[in-house]
Amino acid sequence: MKDAGYSLPASDQFFRSFYSLSTISDSFIERFWLFDPSTNDDVVNRFLSLLGPAVIDRGKFKFECKKFTGAINQIAELFGYRTIDLPDC
Repeated sequence: MKDAGYSLPASDQFFRSFYSLSTISDSFIERFWLFDPSTNDDVVNRFLSLLGPAVIDRGKFKFECKKFTGAINQIAELFGYRTIDLPDC
């Protein structure tokens, strides 16, 4: 497998419904990171149209132009873990 991820295609109404129903609660989203190696804004805009002001206006959304292993390295670092020389490929 070369790539892993989810680009939120416009046709996926199930995920949009699932997300909207799962965010109706007393809990809140601490952070929403989108990692994508492309500099094309299409994927970012699709996620922004889904998230809404509770995530966007409160600075919870962050886009990083990184490949999968770069994302893993950054997430591991946030939680105090070290990865073992994962190449960003």
